Amino acid sequence: MALKRIRSHGERTGVERTDVTIRRHTFTLDEPVAAGGTDTAPTPLEYVVGALNGCVTVLVDLVASDLGIAVEHVVSTAVAEQDRDGIAGVPGVRTHFTSVRLDVQLTSSAEAGALEQLAAEVERRCPMVNLLRDAQVEVDVVWTAA
Repeated sequence: MALKRIRSHGERTGVERTDVTIRRHTFTLDEPVAAGGTDTAPTPLEYVVGALNGCVTVLVDLVASDLGIAVEHVVSTAVAEQDRDGIAGVPGVRTHFTSVRLDVQLTSSAEAGALEQLAAEVERRCPMVNLLRDAQVEVDVVWTAA
């Protein structure tokens, strides 16, 4: 087992606003004005969606290297759906996402079979895809290549 520990520090810096420090990086979490925040930064769940984009890109680079596949460019777009009744306190409604669709567009000269293998391996190894799936979020990843 090769455990990795990730440590973060969060401090309230306004109503519904938090500054977070991880290693030497700092970012802010906030809520839209309509939700009681000041809309100065993404929400915590928006960071989760963005983390999915980033995680898949990292895994494409890693797995492509492992498989000897050249990938020139990666573009991804994610759309997550959440039933707001959950955080409003309605019993039996999940508070997190119900579904996520992730479109990943690869630019590569590799053959279709190699790109299919790359996509399958990325989905198998991506921590964010598996975190969401383990939370029983319906995750649909659509791969296209140019």
